[in-house]
Amino acid sequence: MVRQRWTAQRAIRSASVLGWAAAATVLVAAGAACAQEAETDPTTESDAEVTLPPLGGDHAVGTAVYLWIDQDRLEGATSEPGDYRQVRVQTWWPAETSNAPRAPYFDRPDLYEKAWRPGTQAFLENVRPAARLGAPVADAKSAYPVLIYSHGWNSTRSGATALMEGLASRGFIVVGVEHAYMGLVVGADGELTQPTEDHLSGPREISGTYGGDVAFVIDQLESQETQVSGRMRLSRIGAIGHSSGFIAAHRVCATDSRVAACANIDSPGPSISDIARLGKPAAVLRFERAPSSAMAGLSVDQRELVSVLNLEGANHLSNMDWGYLQAESEEDRLRAVEHLMETAEFLDAFFSQALAD
Repeated sequence: MVRQRWTAQRAIRSASVLGWAAAATVLVAAGAACAQEAETDPTTESDAEVTLPPLGGDHAVGTAVYLWIDQDRLEGATSEPGDYRQVRVQTWWPAETSNAPRAPYFDRPDLYEKAWRPGTQAFLENVRPAARLGAPVADAKSAYPVLIYSHGWNSTRSGATALMEGLASRGFIVVGVEHAYMGLVVGADGELTQPTEDHLSGPREISGTYGGDVAFVIDQLESQETQVSGRMRLSRIGAIGHSSGFIAAHRVCATDSRVAACANIDSPGPSISDIARLGKPAAVLRFERAPSSAMAGLSVDQRELVSVLNLEGANHLSNMDWGYLQAESEEDRLRAVEHLMETAEFLDAFFSQALAD
């Protein structure tokens, strides 16, 4: 396993990172995920397009978005009869080179104008992901390992697009799950759900709700016709949770036999050691908030299941795109790309081993 300090050689060098940075126009963040707002004046944003940085993979990337309704769970956040839990997901996959249109960065960016600062819509519409809508799955493998990503509080799947594309380009099918009423999610009615847990009775119900979203998505991946049907290895899945999203990843890793390993991206809990005690590989990425010890109370064999990345100089959102998009200098932009690259390298190494047959 990857142990206490990540020491692998980086796949990029400063010159190439600075090349991406110099090509990007500094954009002003109209809003930031996890309830952190940009401090810059939103009226100064540029109309120039910005391409998210590539993170070292060999494949082009395809993508698609789905909205699935769980008919077995009513939505407790509303009083509407027959309002069932909705889960919007985006899949990214290793793809053949394609001239298909690039995916938009956000669904309905006009809605985020209300949730974040003035100028949000122009900001979001100027960001250009690398992924192509519906591009054919790459023929390099008959089936690819699957990673499921859960965003943090007041966040979205889209805010970590560079990392999701980076993992897909490295040979994973990545599924970003949006948790309604935990994040800023566009609902089936075309409105934006605001984060709230007032309708949930406590930690057990919160965990069950968000973990239930992920389990439901896995069910849909098994049964629904999608762009990646027949190309996923669904018997051994990896679950990733950033911040509050680790509640969902932890839950399915602990309770769902299809989930073989999980990664905590800078979440203070639940305990990663609980997963190791189940005999499953577990990873901790420490930026600001993750616990300083993931090994407490574990046997020698259990400790071998835990991998840790200490990302020096990072902040709580260093797995997301905002540090790159909001950078005020070439140095800041370089640092943001290096943090994203180290995160992608670490997750690639961890899950390549943890999900191996």
